Amino acid sequence: MSQGVRVAPIAGMFFILGTCELTRAQARLDSPAAATKPSGTDQNALAEAELQTGIELTRGGHFAEAIAHLLEAQGRVSNDYAAEFNLALCYVGTGQFQKGISVLIGLRRQGRENASVENLLAQAYAGDGQEGQAFEALRRATASTPKNEKLYLFVAGAFLGREEPAQSLRVIELGLQHLPESARLHYERGYLLAMLDDFDGARMDFERAAQIAPGSEIGYLAKAQESLFGGNLAEAIRVSRTAAAQGKQDYQLLAILGEALIRVGASPGQV
Repeated sequence: MSQGVRVAPIAGMFFILGTCELTRAQARLDSPAAATKPSGTDQNALAEAELQTGIELTRGGHFAEAIAHLLEAQGRVSNDYAAEFNLALCYVGTGQFQKGISVLIGLRRQGRENASVENLLAQAYAGDGQEGQAFEALRRATASTPKNEKLYLFVAGAFLGREEPAQSLRVIELGLQHLPESARLHYERGYLLAMLDDFDGARMDFERAAQIAPGSEIGYLAKAQESLFGGNLAEAIRVSRTAAAQGKQDYQLLAILGEALIRVGASPGQV
């Protein structure tokens, strides 16, 4: 069977939720109440500075470097939630899943659990190979916001990062129970089904994604992947070029175009 293209797995969006939480944490730190709260000692002021540095590094994706700064801030700042959450995010981002789980369980025990905490915990459990715990945390994360598409995508990405497409598929199908008209979720299910050699099922989802979101990047991507998986290289090239002409610059569309051109024997650099 022909192969599709996945330049980056779903896990490429792995930390978007955490980044949103970083923004909220930063807003809390910059609020008048937080800004005017006396630090008490120079040590506390240093800890607040360490937190700010850790947040900026985490926002920039420098997870390993941020950890030391967040550890310095932990337990010594006015907004300890920001320090704890971002520390867990960095642990998960560097593959230290058990450390991330420990920090997140601590937040849960403190009564600070929310969709962000539970979703990151689900990703950590998935990365650590604890699928049962991952699904439990995912269900907790989606209990109050079952129609948040990204929650399913992040956890599916974590499983796919471990090369467990069957578990990723379970997550996406859970999402589709709540979001049956999500073009992105249909596309992801199509891709996963194709990975599992169920191309008939994959084609149905790719077609559904294109129907739900015609003319969009995800719609073009679904059509292009369907063609590439099915071995219809001419159609994959046509769809990818049409998308580019319409201003759709999704990196996966460009990768599909390149892959299809290579398979038909195009010269290097030919578009």
